[in-house]
Amino acid sequence: MKMWIPSGITLRVAYLAWTVTLGTLGIFMAFIIPEQKRELRDGLVSKAHGITVALQGEVASAAISEDYSAVDEHAMQVVAGDSECSSSS
Repeated sequence: MKMWIPSGITLRVAYLAWTVTLGTLGIFMAFIIPEQKRELRDGLVSKAHGITVALQGEVASAAISEDYSAVDEHAMQVVAGDSECSSSS
């Protein structure tokens, strides 16, 4: 029994359809993935800046009084208040 193998216009249309599909997917990935990485990085930088600002006053007062337990407690409260950080614990 011989299998029917597409040839001619059928094969060309199939190749064209796959080329268009894979080309579109490649272009989509080339633009979307770097944008998602950039957005994630910007979000992490913003979150780090917010935590830094939140701890800055506590660290300054702890450096003067040499009582670092207050900094530790405040840092734990800041992290516990963040839903993304506390959900992994």
